Amino acid sequence: MHFILLILLGVLCFLLRFIPLNSTPCPLPLPDSPYNSLQVKFLCERGVLYFDAPILGFAVAALINFIVCDATLAVKIAASLFAAGSALSTFYFAKSIRGRSIDGLLASLAVAFSSFSFRMAEHLLKNSAAVAFMPIAVANYFIGLKFMDRRKILIASLFSCLVAFSHTSTAGLTASILVSITLYFLFKRIWERKYSDALFLLAYAVLSALMMISAFFIADFVSPYYSAEYTSIDVGKAISYVGGGAESPLRVLFKVKG
Repeated sequence: MHFILLILLGVLCFLLRFIPLNSTPCPLPLPDSPYNSLQVKFLCERGVLYFDAPILGFAVAALINFIVCDATLAVKIAASLFAAGSALSTFYFAKSIRGRSIDGLLASLAVAFSSFSFRMAEHLLKNSAAVAFMPIAVANYFIGLKFMDRRKILIASLFSCLVAFSHTSTAGLTASILVSITLYFLFKRIWERKYSDALFLLAYAVLSALMMISAFFIADFVSPYYSAEYTSIDVGKAISYVGGGAESPLRVLFKVKG
C-alpha cells in the first residue's frame, strides 16, 4: 500500500511541475532558465559546463538530453523529476522523524503544492537537485545518532555528498543542520553521563563530516568549480551556514544554564 502511495505521489508531483513547464517549447521567462539549457547543451557537446557550477543536476539533465535530443525539454524533465524526488524525500523525512505515514503524506503534499517549489523547479535546477537529497540526509543522520546506527549515518553521509555535488549553499545549510543535530545529541549524552556514547557519537560525526568535505575534493576532478580559485566566495558562504548552525544550539544551551 505504501509503495503504491509513493508511486502516485511521485507521479502527481512530476505532472504538477512538468505540465506548466512544458506549456511552451522555449525556456520559461525566468533568469536561470536559458542558463540551464545552455549548461546542458554545452555539457553534451563538449563534456564541460559553459559556466563553472556544481555538476550533478546538469549531468542528470544531460543524460535525459541524449534520449530526447532537446536541451530545454531535458531540463524541464529533470526539474520535474527532482521536484518529485523532493516530495518523496520529504515523505521519508517526516515518516522517519514522526513515525507515521500520515505525517509523511501531509508533508509531501505541502511540498508538491508549494508555490516556492513551483518557482524553484526550472528556475533553480541546482537547488532542486540538492533539495531532493537533503531531507534523506538529515533524517538518516538524526535517526543514526539517536540510535547509534552506523548504517543510517553512512547513508546520511552519502546523501550529504550528493547535496554537495548539487549546490554549494544547500550543502552549507545541510551541514548546519547536521552540526545542530550533532551538538544536541552530544550534549544530551553528556547530560545523561553516557560519556562513552558521547565519544562514539563524536567519532561518527567527524567521519560523516570528512565524507561530506571529501565530496568537494572529489568533485574537483569533475569540475573546476570546487577549486579555491573559483569558490572562495561560495565556500565562505557554506562555512557561514555551518557557523550559524553551531551558534544556535549553543545560545539555547547558555539560555538554559542561565
